[in-house]
Amino acid sequence: EIDITDAVSYGAQNSLDIRITDPVGNFDWNNNLMYRWGKNNVPAYHGFGGITGRVFLRATDPVHIDDVYVRNLPKVTEADVFVTIGNSSGETKNGSLTLVIHEWNNPTAVLWKKTVVSSVPSDSAVFTFNVKAPKAKPWDIGKPNLYVASASFVSEDNTVADTMNRRFGFRWFDIAKKDGDERFYLNSKRIFLFSPMNRGFWPKNGIFPTPDMLKRNMQTLKDMGFNMFLMNQAIGQEYAIRACDEAGI
Repeated sequence: EIDITDAVSYGAQNSLDIRITDPVGNFDWNNNLMYRWGKNNVPAYHGFGGITGRVFLRATDPVHIDDVYVRNLPKVTEADVFVTIGNSSGETKNGSLTLVIHEWNNPTAVLWKKTVVSSVPSDSAVFTFNVKAPKAKPWDIGKPNLYVASASFVSEDNTVADTMNRRFGFRWFDIAKKDGDERFYLNSKRIFLFSPMNRGFWPKNGIFPTPDMLKRNMQTLKDMGFNMFLMNQAIGQEYAIRACDEAGI
């Protein structure tokens, strides 16, 4: 994440150039070779690279919401939501911050809502909401109940307004012992995980799945009786994680 304010020529055409460096890429499955790159030893990895997620340009007021983070809790229908508000105006900005929890793709189905008076000092501030939603439907394997945490800030002089949201599911994954054996539990119920190993590489472009690839992948997992998508070697793609969330995987 980069602040490009000082690099932008307003009123003129701007371009964004991205350089991708893969210093020691190879084309075999050996993960143990080490190569020197400057002062560092780095592991040789597969010889393709690229942009692995969304790239977007966001214009904001000096006071704006930087992040919405949802932390699940052991009591499945509860969660802590952290809203970070950035402030580069050089002065404290007072206003109100509202958090709404609603069903995914159904903003009118509001599950929880709260507004707090907020004072944002120069730089940033983090506001914490403890969400208790006893009527929430837990996310479970094969039951992908999803919700959205939508935050909105409005300054008291109405000169600044910003929103941001984060999709999530009410759930809790844990490991517990019974009869001396450690077992997996999801939402306090024991589960068995079945998964093929996915190398994290995709046809055509190597490391980035298309929506069609993900749709077919999720359906194939279900048809074969799997309930988990194991990501091995390559980074877990955001799109793949979202697809699992939507498919109940």
